[in-house]
Parts: sequence; structure tokens; C-alpha cells
Amino acid sequence: MKRKGKESEMMDIKVDNENIEQTALLKLLGVNIDQHLNFSDHIKHISMKASQKVAVLSRLRNLILEKPKLQLFNSSILLHLTCCSLVWHC
Repeated sequence: MKRKGKESEMMDIKVDNENIEQTALLKLLGVNIDQHLNFSDHIKHISMKASQKVAVLSRLRNLILEKPKLQLFNSSILLHLTCCSLVWHC
């Protein structure tokens, strides 16, 4: 594993004499965090999910009324975009 031309050292971390395994990506409470504490994979995944749901909603634009469309947007698309958004901006 390299970062800015330097090799990262593997650290041995122990809790109660048990080794903690180092991983490249961790999913914790629905948020993907990489080994550099970066959320770019998580944001990419969430953006893809929201984009797919927007495409479905756009196909339904002439079939359902405005209020049900807004409810679908709020419950399925907006939820993904706002969940954990405070974490992304720290």
C-alpha cells in the first residue's frame, strides 16, 4: 500500500491481547470508510443508488400525480442523499 510515494507501515494493534486486522475498506453503520478515512467510495455508491432511483421516477413522471412523486422522492432518493451527510463534511 503506497501513499504519496511512501510505503505505509502495517501497524499491529491489539485490544485485550487480540490482534485487530487492518482492512482497505470498512462499512460501519452504513458508511463506507477506506484506510485513509476517505468517504469517496461511499459517496460514489450513494450517488449511483440515487441516480438509478431518479431514472425510475423520471419514467413515472406522466403516470403518477405530483404529491405521490414527491413522497417517493423524499422517502427513497432524498433519504440516501442526506443520510450521514454531516460525516462527509467534517
